[in-house]
Amino acid sequence: MVRTTMVSHGGPRQIGQPLLGKIARQLGLTASQLEALVQCTLSADEYYRLIGEIER
Repeated sequence: MVRTTMVSHGGPRQIGQPLLGKIARQLGLTASQLEALVQCTLSADEYYRLIGEIER
């Protein structure tokens, strides 16, 4: 299973909470789970387990 998301290339800027929430939803995660993924404290195996649970 592959999930994707895109961020505009409109120049350097910080990503705000509303956009982070949208990215998290697109990836099938909560905001805190997305933060863990970005901070590399959520492993690929844990991510696949999480999205597998959601899709059942």
